[in-house]
Amino acid sequence: MPFYELNKDRDKREEQFRHDNPEFDYAKNRNLDIVRAFEAFEAAELARRNALYGGRAGAVYCNVRIKRRAFPVLYEILCSLSAQENLSYARWAESGDIGFSTPEHIDKEIKQAITRMLEKHNIEYRKAKKYGKN
Repeated sequence: MPFYELNKDRDKREEQFRHDNPEFDYAKNRNLDIVRAFEAFEAAELARRNALYGGRAGAVYCNVRIKRRAFPVLYEILCSLSAQENLSYARWAESGDIGFSTPEHIDKEIKQAITRMLEKHNIEYRKAKKYGKN
């Protein structure tokens, strides 16, 4: 699955949006309806996401907790998936991955654990991306 950092350059896109749509620029329109301006920009962001992903975008949120820092380093990873239009998550997964590693290899081990979780739940993620929230 492709990955795009959707917040990268958001400020620049928002500035360009206000430049292209002066009715949504407070500096040029003192009677601006802030809610309407926010909704218009979010609609533009949604259209951008859909174009980048060829349809509905999804988001994976992973919460990594280090349980113990001394050897062996113990960690817990809980991941959640969102296919809501605003990409917010509803709740964290009820189960996750618990593991251990050496301090020198903990970064690599956590990346591998997240990859294993994504591979294990690939079908669920693809369904959510295609159909949205259950």
